Amino acid sequence: MSGLTNEVAKYLEPTAESQSRDAAIVAQAKEIVGAETDSRKAALAIAQWVYENLDKADGVRGAATAVETLKAKRGDCTEHAALLTALARAVGIPARNTAGIVLVADRKARAGYHAWPELWLGEWVVLDAALGDFDVGPKYIWLRYDEPGEPDPSSMVRLMGKTKVVLK
Repeated sequence: MSGLTNEVAKYLEPTAESQSRDAAIVAQAKEIVGAETDSRKAALAIAQWVYENLDKADGVRGAATAVETLKAKRGDCTEHAALLTALARAVGIPARNTAGIVLVADRKARAGYHAWPELWLGEWVVLDAALGDFDVGPKYIWLRYDEPGEPDPSSMVRLMGKTKVVLK
């Protein structure tokens, strides 16, 4: 991607959680994307790969890093987000880890704490590989970005368990 502002380009850098310059991450990202040059198609391919190739289970040590997750091929929402973010960054798509509440409607509507990535595709777009949700609507309630240097509105996160979400 070209013509990125500094505010967006900073989400191409590796972090302790999403090591986008690690050789295994870079190799896997290039294998997934192949010759695709359209960032939207590449982002969807990465999200689909993460959804299909990671077992939905707890990570190897609580909140595992992208490298640990790629090796273990398993994780919960935080591991899915960390890996998708690292893979996207490795091929030049800005991405950031996000946390908040997601509303899930199945037999009974419910809400829960969740982590997901946002990718820059001309605008910030949610691609949730943990839930396989690539056409995201207003069911995601943002609480914070889980990135170094971002403000930590932890007072919002402390509301978890004390907040009641009513779905009608």
